[in-house]
Amino acid sequence: MTTRRRVFRSRRSSRMNWWVMLAALLGLVLVILAVRLVFGDRGFLALVRKQHQEAAIQTEADTATKQRLEMDSKVKLLQDGSLDLDMLEEQAKKNLGYAHPDERVILLKPESEAKETAPTPGDPGKSAGTSPGADH
Repeated sequence: MTTRRRVFRSRRSSRMNWWVMLAALLGLVLVILAVRLVFGDRGFLALVRKQHQEAAIQTEADTATKQRLEMDSKVKLLQDGSLDLDMLEEQAKKNLGYAHPDERVILLKPESEAKETAPTPGDPGKSAGTSPGADH
């Protein structure tokens, strides 16, 4: 009778091992699917990345559209039918360097260069009108 009990327990143990293995396999499959859902090619992180790219492209497209509209308005002013003489004169002076004989041309540095070379108020060595090392 003791032999039967051991055999019966052995069968129950093998059945339980089978269910544990099945549960472990199912758990592993669920973990793999969850990882792919987050990190996969079409997962959550890829979706967020695509949304950021789309926003950047949309901003770039809006900027290009604005620039195109500004250029269109300038071209319209320079066309034969609606030639704006002031616009034509401004473009000739700007692009070709033309000026009337009685005009004086004053060249200014662009704002970015002017800010880089401008003296700082708290720096006595670079303030306007004083030389470095001068005593006050």
